[in-house]
Amino acid sequence: CLYAESANQGYALNYLSAGLKPMVADQEKLEPWAGIQGTALFRHHKLVATLPMKESLAVSWGVNEVKGPMYTVHWSDGEKASVFVITSRSNKSVRMVSGHPVFTVKLSGTGDVIYKPKQRQFDTLHVKELIERELNDQIAGHLRKALHTSQRVGADILQLGMLVDWNYPDHWHKVRANWPDYYKNDVEIQVVTDIKIRNFGSILKMNPK
Repeated sequence: CLYAESANQGYALNYLSAGLKPMVADQEKLEPWAGIQGTALFRHHKLVATLPMKESLAVSWGVNEVKGPMYTVHWSDGEKASVFVITSRSNKSVRMVSGHPVFTVKLSGTGDVIYKPKQRQFDTLHVKELIERELNDQIAGHLRKALHTSQRVGADILQLGMLVDWNYPDHWHKVRANWPDYYKNDVEIQVVTDIKIRNFGSILKMNPK
């Protein structure tokens, strides 16, 4: 947080909620409870926005801190499947276009498919492509929403400004002092996803219960 602030950028922290919650063994008894309900965005050490859990997962993926997230995807005829992400990684790059930085944030990984009970069997390749497409669209959408919020409040939570500093130091010297507003108004961020499904065929051949 101090490193990001010293570079005039934003940062993100877990957004906690606390209160009373029924105990598992005794639903009538309430006990103090605290948990994560999303992500808090900071600019100049001040809370400027919050993100819900789905967008928070995408941000965690973007900084290589997500561990085994689970996603549910839907397609035609009300069919759905759950995907457990086994491996995940991110890569960030920058290039200058017409004097302004254009960032690319790429999320990639592999996952296993876990079907819901009593689901119909489908052609393996066709359904694999459907699930991969829906999964990639969903995760990319979450990250785009999160980054749109971060730009709206001028909080560079992925520290993309560091890439400008490393790759275009002269340009960074010009925009550093006004980076929050520059990030808000003059930066383009492109999101790319490449999540693949593994072990799909063996799961499809299981007899539904």
